[in-house]
Amino acid sequence: MWHYAALLPVGIWGVSLASRRLRALRALPQPRPRQPALPPATRREMEHTLRREIALAVAGHGVSPDREWASRLALGTLLTAESRLDEAREVLLADNRRVSDDVRHQINFCILQINVLAHEPDQATLDAIRRGRQLATSGVTTNRALVSQSASAQPSEPVTPTHDRWTALEGLCLARMGRHDEAIDKLKNCVVGDPDWSAPTPYFYYLGQAYELAGHQTEALTSYLRASQSLPGSKYADMARHHHHALQTGGAGGPFRSADGVGEAG
Repeated sequence: MWHYAALLPVGIWGVSLASRRLRALRALPQPRPRQPALPPATRREMEHTLRREIALAVAGHGVSPDREWASRLALGTLLTAESRLDEAREVLLADNRRVSDDVRHQINFCILQINVLAHEPDQATLDAIRRGRQLATSGVTTNRALVSQSASAQPSEPVTPTHDRWTALEGLCLARMGRHDEAIDKLKNCVVGDPDWSAPTPYFYYLGQAYELAGHQTEALTSYLRASQSLPGSKYADMARHHHHALQTGGAGGPFRSADGVGEAG
């Protein structure tokens, strides 16, 4: 069985959508939260399937815009988690004029996430995230309500990122900006405390970085360990494993090597 839930769900939402899309295609049962991480071979099979779905949509084979974008968002999310940011951006920079508002909010979320990871974010990026959250989450009150609402949804039905997940993206941005205490405050509950979301590897990695710079070694070790286990073989997982080892052993390359990993993972 493919354990799609481990890959994200923004999570970033795209993978959550495509998980349901691909389960429908393969008649797979609903996965439980916190499943083991997807191994590289399964991720490649998933990528191939998603690219094929997108190609069918582009070729005009009767695929609705929202269904096409469910696959685009899932593929963009997978590529982002693997630090293939240019490829992720290319997948997401397609014509989205005919999609629903919910899907457009997801696209905005994923592109902002790529921007935060690909470049050193500034106040303008942070403001854009806060505006995006305000627009996308009006009428959405809790993660639990969203999960309940989407439990019986059709595979192609979009699910808007919740307020907490936008807040996690704000925390990721703050961590990348070096505002570590603020980042911890935003990330710690949204990323760790949400049982219905397997947060993507970069969130755990940068939460670990924020904890490390703030002097919270135990919490940093826990976050690095989560990141190293969440997507084996990905760049952020490898970086987290290195930081975990260096922090645990007190070896060379101590806290916050090369500041926050800019250049390493971007």
